[in-house]
Amino acid sequence: MRKAGNRLRVTAQLIEAADGYHLWSERYDREMDDVFAVQDEIASAITRKLQVTLGADQASGGTRRGTNNLEAYDLYLRGRFHWDQRGDGLLKGLQFFEKALELDPAYALAHTGVADVNSMWAFYGVKPSGEVLPKAKDAATKALAIDDASAEAHTALAVTALQGWDFAAAETGFRRAIELDPRYPLTRYWYGFHVLQLIHGRAEEGIEQCRLGLEADPLGTFPQVMMGIALTVGERYDEAAPHLERAVARDPSNFFTHRTVGMHAMLQGRYDDAIHSFDKSLELSGHPWPEAERGAALAFSGREDEARKVQGKMERRAEVGYLSPFALSMVPAALGQTDRALSHLERGCEVRDPVLYVLGHWPLFKPLRGHPRFESILRRVGLPETPSP
Repeated sequence: MRKAGNRLRVTAQLIEAADGYHLWSERYDREMDDVFAVQDEIASAITRKLQVTLGADQASGGTRRGTNNLEAYDLYLRGRFHWDQRGDGLLKGLQFFEKALELDPAYALAHTGVADVNSMWAFYGVKPSGEVLPKAKDAATKALAIDDASAEAHTALAVTALQGWDFAAAETGFRRAIELDPRYPLTRYWYGFHVLQLIHGRAEEGIEQCRLGLEADPLGTFPQVMMGIALTVGERYDEAAPHLERAVARDPSNFFTHRTVGMHAMLQGRYDDAIHSFDKSLELSGHPWPEAERGAALAFSGREDEARKVQGKMERRAEVGYLSPFALSMVPAALGQTDRALSHLERGCEVRDPVLYVLGHWPLFKPLRGHPRFESILRRVGLPETPSP
């Protein structure tokens, strides 16, 4: 695709992947006065050509879009870019989504962006769930009221149900989103990794959902990371490695990528590599998770004094502002301070820390499985009991 002034040139090619043979190609030159009309026209033209080339039964209709305001659309795309970065990108993403809504208040996708930002703040323990989850739910509900056929809106609302520990509603929402758009990757990750793998322990099914998400967006960074983390938690480390390598190569500034690389290394006992990755993730985001996971890696490597310093720093931070009890529990769990770790998790139940639903199958909490207090916490969250390690 090339753009010069108000002119747009799109060259489309259909190539046989096995041998590189060019089956078909076409060039389209159009004015940019209405980019949405150009998008629909070219998509329809290509579909008609492919119908002839491949013998398809029928051409599909035009592309679905949520706004006719080009500037709002551009702002939404910028918001999604920053949202993908996590860390400080969440605030930047929210600002773009809100600007898009100023231009078009009925833009459903921009409402889902607002919901997704607030859900991520709750998930990573950056802000109290009581403050941000209602905002996420409100934005997702507005999106659905505007467009009930939006897979993005159903997914956003299902995420708020998941983080509110309403697992039945979450699963229903994710399944509905998949029905509406089987190729929306975000649904596959939430449903596959978070629901099937982390809640129900059905790792193979969860990994398959992540694979479908990657298939829908093979060039994206986030799909590679999600495939990598699903395989890592499933203890398929060799398979996870190339996905994480590709993710780092595509976007070395992504905090979530480095954090996942750190988990991959830590769970294999490569603690120096893990600490290096967690340091990079922490530098990029300031999120409490990589800080806690860095402390856990220090503890596992025998550097317990350094791990206790991380623990003390996090506890002091929690005294002056909000810090997720889930994050606070990681270092004591790794240090063998079972009672202290469990006390943080029990506090998490009291404040309804959204991420506690991962407890049953999150690797760092294996040492706590089978403990009566830990099993009681799982019941309070609504999770099935886990087998002892």
